[in-house]
Amino acid sequence: MMVSAFSHARGEILGIKVMENKQQSEIVAVQDLLKLLDLSGVVFTIDALHCQKNR
Repeated sequence: MMVSAFSHARGEILGIKVMENKQQSEIVAVQDLLKLLDLSGVVFTIDALHCQKNR
């Protein structure tokens, strides 16, 4: 499985994070991808799955 970051303004994929099914959480994969992209000053949307509070 994989998650990706897509820019609507540019019409291109900015990054992809591959994950092994049941070996890594999708939440962790998205967090890793966002860190890798080092986004600042932009608005991004993600699935409601990622709207969890840290424990």
